[in-house]
Amino acid sequence: DEVAPVPVEVVARDVPHDVALLKLVPELDINMPDEVLGSAESDPRGTPLLSLGVPFGYYRIHTVIAAQSILAGRITSRSGTRLIILDRRVQFGDIGGPLVSSTGAKVIGVVGGVFDPVELEGLAPSEGVSLQSNLSFAMDIEYGAALLRQALGG
Repeated sequence: DEVAPVPVEVVARDVPHDVALLKLVPELDINMPDEVLGSAESDPRGTPLLSLGVPFGYYRIHTVIAAQSILAGRITSRSGTRLIILDRRVQFGDIGGPLVSSTGAKVIGVVGGVFDPVELEGLAPSEGVSLQSNLSFAMDIEYGAALLRQALGG
C-alpha cells in the first residue's frame, strides 16, 4: 500500500546539535502521556532501549519498526554534543526517530545515525585501520526539549 506523507513545518532548529522541532500540518489528534520526555543521565550502561523508525521507507516498506538495543555508553563530541551510544547499527530511515528507555518508558534521545568517530569527530583515519562500525548514536533529548520550551515561550 502507498502511504501518504504527512506535511510538517520546521518550528525551531538547533544546528550545532543537529536537532529540529517539527509541527504536523494539518494538526492531528494524537493521544500521548503528559510526561513523555526523560533523561539519559539516569540510565546506566546496559539499560535496554527501544528506537522507533521506518528503516526501509526508501524501499516503500512503510512499517514502523520498534528495534531493541542497549545503552552501550555516552560520549561528548568535540562540538560539545552529548551523545548516547547504541549497540546496534541503525538504518537510514531510523534517523530522527525517538530513542526510548525501558526504565520509565520515556524518550531519552533522537536517533542520529551510525557512529563513525572519523566523520563525527573530524579525525583523520588511522593508516591501515578500517572501521566498519556496528554502533549507532543518538543525541540527548535535552536538545529537543530545549527547542520545545523555546517554542512554547518558556
